[in-house]
Amino acid sequence: METVRAAWEALVEAAALREEDGFSTAEVDGAWEDPRRSELDEDAFLASIRLRYPWRRIAVLSGGWLLGCVALHGVAHGIIHASVAKDILAAMPPEDANIYLAEHVVSWVHGAIMGIGGLWAVAGVRLFDDSVTRPYPPILDSYYACHLGYTLYDLVTMALHGGETPSMWAHHIAGVVGSALMPCLRSLAFIPTAFFITELTVLPQNVLWFCQRLQVDRSSLFYRGLLFARAVFYLAFRAPALFFVVLYAWRRGLRPARFLKLPGYVQALVSVILGGLGFLNTQWSQQVVTTYITSELTVLTS
Repeated sequence: METVRAAWEALVEAAALREEDGFSTAEVDGAWEDPRRSELDEDAFLASIRLRYPWRRIAVLSGGWLLGCVALHGVAHGIIHASVAKDILAAMPPEDANIYLAEHVVSWVHGAIMGIGGLWAVAGVRLFDDSVTRPYPPILDSYYACHLGYTLYDLVTMALHGGETPSMWAHHIAGVVGSALMPCLRSLAFIPTAFFITELTVLPQNVLWFCQRLQVDRSSLFYRGLLFARAVFYLAFRAPALFFVVLYAWRRGLRPARFLKLPGYVQALVSVILGGLGFLNTQWSQQVVTTYITSELTVLTS
């Protein structure tokens, strides 16, 4: 066990980035320790950003989370199929019973980790209050690796299940690209971290999905309460996400003049991700609120 542990620590040791991939000490350890850096220093840093690929660290961390998702899926599948009545399972589409029941457990756990982690970073320890562009601390490598590993797992389940919308595929592909690139850029971490807070909407969403598959009465107070909770979560976390990210970054100095100092490909990626996620979050929030209002009107008029 000691040998395995030593090998693992050697693989994920942040200091190895300096030796193998040419990252500076500040880029590896995070730059929040030195709030005295001038605006000129920060502008120079942004202009010097270049992609370096810490493949070993990214692969080990994200691979570990991917295997964890697969293991949790297997455990959840066994527990659900041993606990839920056979006639209820038989009434479901086979792809739901065999794939998505367990996947929604993994999704719920992942949503809690990402959402709470995002709140911890942005509003708890306030990692980005001093700067939204400086290099992030090593703990966030595991955070992005969690999302990368989970999203790769979920892309497989989506392909096996079938029937997902183009917007869901776009959302997941954006997640893979963003999470894979953050450990390479080691800057602008505020943007994906803040958007990860929106994953909290998965909590009521997945409970609602289970209730639908387990044939809970849709006119019951419990089910209607879940619809209301989901609408509240979307209005609190998804609908204002783009506005919050832009305003927070603006107030901390990421104005157009500074943004344009970034390499062109970084500007393009950030713009596409902001625009894409902003559109999806707005569209999904509208759909959820409309569903709640329609459901309430149906119950009240029946």
